[in-house]
Amino acid sequence: MAMVVLVLQMLCVVVVAIGTYILFTKKDAVHFYVKDWIFNCWYMVLGLFVIPQALSDPGHHSNMRHFAYWTKKLRTEDIFGFHLNVKGREHLEDAEPAVLVCNHQSALDQIVMMDLLPKHGCCMTAKKSLMYAGTFGIAAVLCGTIFVDRSKRTRLTDQIVSVVMEKKTKVWLYPEGTRSSGTGLDMLPFKKGAFHIAITAQIPVIPVVVSNYKDCYNPKKYKFDPIDVSVTVLPPIPTKGLTSDDVSDFAEKVRNIMLTTYKDTSRVLEEDSKNKS
Repeated sequence: MAMVVLVLQMLCVVVVAIGTYILFTKKDAVHFYVKDWIFNCWYMVLGLFVIPQALSDPGHHSNMRHFAYWTKKLRTEDIFGFHLNVKGREHLEDAEPAVLVCNHQSALDQIVMMDLLPKHGCCMTAKKSLMYAGTFGIAAVLCGTIFVDRSKRTRLTDQIVSVVMEKKTKVWLYPEGTRSSGTGLDMLPFKKGAFHIAITAQIPVIPVVVSNYKDCYNPKKYKFDPIDVSVTVLPPIPTKGLTSDDVSDFAEKVRNIMLTTYKDTSRVLEEDSKNKS
């Protein structure tokens, strides 16, 4: 078994190496699609390293620490030029349960998620189709990922509340529901699920704001350039005393706070970029 895993790991590394050679000798659309393909393959490579370790306690969310370890150990940020400047990391140090809500721009947000993974554990969510994404999907299952079936939102909300309360853990959610692909400094309207969960469980919401990088990563313009990203973890926002009647107003309040931070940090990065050039 160990030999099979080793052979698969080496095969994936060879494939990534070949793709990398093509990447740096071609331009525009080929450059984008090859690099994007390499990124997706890279997470399957990470899955190969995670699977053997996660088998000792399959399905437990604490296994996500293995994903975080290998993401950093294999220098994922450097390989894909996705450089993070994180502020407010101390807000994740509390061991108490919470709902982490983050704006969503692309699959590169996985790097942010792994960099910020709370040391006391965090349950991740992902769209159901990723369950079948090769070794990445297998590893995600072994790491206790909750897969989102959008046709069963009510049941999903109850499931996440149960996991958070039973395991006393945090959960990471993208309240926009899908990737925000526009180039403007804006966010999609927030879905209510994350805030139903927080209010039902009476646990705080911790906003995580990733600055705009859509000028550097843009499938429509075939751009996948090195990226400097500002990540801001804001102080927890309590839900004590709130009820289901407050969900809409609370979701809008959190969105406004995050949007203000998103615009501010994105503009600072834009100004810094102009000054350097």
